[in-house]
Amino acid sequence: MKYFVLLSVIVCGLCSGCSFFNTSRQIIAVNIEPADANVIINGLSYPGGAVYAEVPRSREVLIEVWKDKFLTQKHVTPFTLSATGVMDACGAIIILPAFGLFSSGAWELKENIVNIKLLPDPMATKTIVAAEEPATTDVKITEPVEIENCEADEPEIAESNPIENEMK
Repeated sequence: MKYFVLLSVIVCGLCSGCSFFNTSRQIIAVNIEPADANVIINGLSYPGGAVYAEVPRSREVLIEVWKDKFLTQKHVTPFTLSATGVMDACGAIIILPAFGLFSSGAWELKENIVNIKLLPDPMATKTIVAAEEPATTDVKITEPVEIENCEADEPEIAESNPIENEMK
């Protein structure tokens, strides 16, 4: 019985904790449309089109794509616990597998393939049309005409305050 328990402990110790043996980097494919757009992945510039980049698996990946007359697109690819990380977590009863969770091999990116399509910038494609000047008409100048009885009526002056009149 002692040998069985000892053998089980050794097998559990060897089977889990294998995140140390997993690679610390992962390849991500980024497909860009239009193909001649500029691409920056985690601060490194790549030519447009189909881009393959090797990135750390234990942190998020920031992808930024831009081109003239198009809206800039940003995409963040998050990371999660990998299958070997789950095995390490399940075997963490023994101290050895728990150390595997601290290695970068215990993590993986949620997306291996990212497709980004740039949208046209509506402000860049909008053409500005100059306002047309109003059409001019021929203006005829005539001589002044006399108007009879053109005296204006004199305005009536109120002798009392209108507010007081309303109150009465």
